Amino acid sequence: MIDDADFVERRASARQVLALRVSVYYDRLGLLSCKTRDISIEGMLLDTGRVRLSNNTHVEVVLTDRTRHYSDPIRVQARVSRVQESLAALTFQDLEISTFRRLKLLLTSANLN
Repeated sequence: MIDDADFVERRASARQVLALRVSVYYDRLGLLSCKTRDISIEGMLLDTGRVRLSNNTHVEVVLTDRTRHYSDPIRVQARVSRVQESLAALTFQDLEISTFRRLKLLLTSANLN
């Protein structure tokens, strides 16, 4: 069993517990369906199920949960910064200002619920 505390010490910003279905494009395997454990403006912790991602791999994450306060997918480039069993910590890369604003809105609305 993994203790989420293993990931806490390396976080640059606080993450919110938020379970969202996301799609991850991983060059080696194609499109993966995953679920977030938590998310921040700088990254997220993903449950990848039986798939193990490789450290320092670049991926594209697409958040498409239409039950939230957004209807268009949010696309984010990320780097796999840590992997442990079925969990992968991702660090967002080169966020555009519009993506940053949409993530901020998502986090704010999640915090209100």
